[in-house]
This record gives sequence, C-alpha cells and structure tokens, in this order.
Amino acid sequence: DVSIFTSIARGDKLCQLHPATEGTPGETVTGARIEPKNGRERLLPQGPRTEISSEDPNLLIASENGCVTLNKSNLVEVQPRLVIKGDVDFNTGNVDFAGSLAIGGDVKAGFKVHVVGDLEIGGCVEDAEIDVEGNVLIKKGFIGRGKGLIKTTGNLTVKYVHGQNIMCGGNVVAGGEIMHSHVRASGNVIANSRKGVIMGGRIEAECNVETTTLGSTSYTP
Repeated sequence: DVSIFTSIARGDKLCQLHPATEGTPGETVTGARIEPKNGRERLLPQGPRTEISSEDPNLLIASENGCVTLNKSNLVEVQPRLVIKGDVDFNTGNVDFAGSLAIGGDVKAGFKVHVVGDLEIGGCVEDAEIDVEGNVLIKKGFIGRGKGLIKTTGNLTVKYVHGQNIMCGGNVVAGGEIMHSHVRASGNVIANSRKGVIMGGRIEAECNVETTTLGSTSYTP
C-alpha cells in the first residue's frame, strides 16, 4: 500500500499550535552578547471543515470526514470529496477514504478501493475489489476474469458487466449487458434499455429483474 493523501475522520487531530517562547541570548565569536528575538504569536491555520477543539484552544480538529490538505492560502482544510484524476494503480496504491471519491480513470486489477461515501468512476473497473458504503457510478464497464468484486450498501449504476461479481444493497442498473456474471441485489436488477441483455451467470434480486433480452439463442447456461 502507498498513499498520496491522508484520510481522516471527524474529531481527528490536525494541527497543534505551540505558544510563542522567549528567545535565548547568543554570543559572537569575540564573546559579545547577541540579544534574542522573542517568538511571535501565531494563529491556528483553520480552513474549511475544521474547528478548534473545545478541550484545547491550541488544537485544530476535523469537523467532517474526508481528506486533509494544505490549501493555497496555507490553511489546513478537510475535503469531503476526493478527486483522483487518473487511474487507481501502482501510482496511487489501494485507496481507503472516509468520504466521497471520484476517480477519473480506471481501477486496475489487483487493487482495492474502500469508500465511506459515494464513488464515481470515469473509466472501467477490472479485477479489483470495490467496497462502498454509499452509491456507485461506473461510467464504463466492470470487466475481467471473474476475480473482481463490487460490494455496496447503496445503488450501483454501470454501463455493462462482463464475467464479474456484484453484491448490492440497493438496485443494480446496467445501461447495456450483464453477461456471465454473479449479481446479488437487495433491490432490483435492471437492464431494460434498448441494448439491455442479461445472458449467462446468476442473477438474484429480492425485488424485480427487468431486461430487454434474457438469455441467448445459443442456450447459454
């Protein structure tokens, strides 16, 4: 695991202010005294979604879950929504974030993503493990060799699913096909667009399964 950011929870300590102290006199090489300068009083660099602790006026804590950063104004800030512009791969490592997350690229095979909030993925998910406590939106597909798993307590919206595994606490909505996959949903499984197909695999839903085409003329199990 490597990390390009620090995930924190509400109430975590972010910054400690040390009160100014008096300076210590110095001495030149000839033995002359150098008068000291006293330290200057500073303020806590309180940014958005942070607060001063009620127990310690010199302690800055997080007021929300999220990712802690130092913004352009040199203030400590908590971002409730993290954005990773590229892929989740060896450059980022596994991601464990206490907030909502947006990934601009793909989630590569072998990596894990855990998100407390909602997750939006601009690319594909390969043979990776996705564990989300909110809703999931995958703008492209969920593909691979059957070693991937998406678990979410909310709804999952995905363009297509090929040969993968899904456990969903809400509805699974596919824009295209669900093929040779194991899908288990506490709500509905829906693939009823013009290109909607459910073929092969195993589909389990506590409510309804809706699709435009079910099965195939080749009698895929």
